Amino acid sequence: MTEKDMFLQTWEHEYNTTVKVLKAFPDDKLDMKPAEKSKSARDLAFTFVGEQAIVGMVKKGKIDFSGGMPAAPKTMAEILGAYDAMTKANMELIK
Repeated sequence: MTEKDMFLQTWEHEYNTTVKVLKAFPDDKLDMKPAEKSKSARDLAFTFVGEQAIVGMVKKGKIDFSGGMPAAPKTMAEILGAYDAMTKANMELIK
């Protein structure tokens, strides 16, 4: 197994674990913050989508943050959909 194969295998394992945790999070708690200065659970979950956007930019050779981070979707299903699509697209770019 090559280092690239090991990386992709680990990435897929971590992706699956992340999805499992996010799916288990109650929809009615998305606005919960552990402390006043903390981000909400929705914003933290959406961070994974932002990270995948950065991976895609790096792979394409152009990193551009001028547009800023869009607002997090209202539901976990929407966040999971974006995370799933972006992660799978990035995995294909790396393969």
